[in-house]
Amino acid sequence: MKTLYVKDLLRGSKREGSAVTLLGWVKARRDLGQLVFLDLCDSTGTIQALAKDGHVLDPPEHGPMPPQLVEATTQTTTLEKVYNTAKTVPLESSVKAEGSLQQGPKGFEIHLTSLEVIGRAISDFSPRPHSNIDFFDEKLADLEKI
Repeated sequence: MKTLYVKDLLRGSKREGSAVTLLGWVKARRDLGQLVFLDLCDSTGTIQALAKDGHVLDPPEHGPMPPQLVEATTQTTTLEKVYNTAKTVPLESSVKAEGSLQQGPKGFEIHLTSLEVIGRAISDFSPRPHSNIDFFDEKLADLEKI
């Protein structure tokens, strides 16, 4: 059962750096190259999540990899998966986001360590979210003729 909501995060019920898990949907995405910002929503509000493009480390040419390098490579691979998921998840998809709560320039945000798509939205529904189509426009719904 879900016990953590966006409003709780925005009110400061968790400390900065705390690990958080949030269930919600993707409202918007901004792709800035090596950074992808997602606006994640639940029934109580919206919070920004950040996915960074990781860098896969090259293994040394001779001998086995040191444990620190193995761990860093595994973490980087995970960040690559999170980044690729964030970059391609359709808007309005249901997601489970895990990460650390950090203070951003305009409030709290989640720095993602895991992003799981629970329910993928279809990409060809109409009208698209945030479109300019007005169903009550007289051209689309003329109630006088009914």
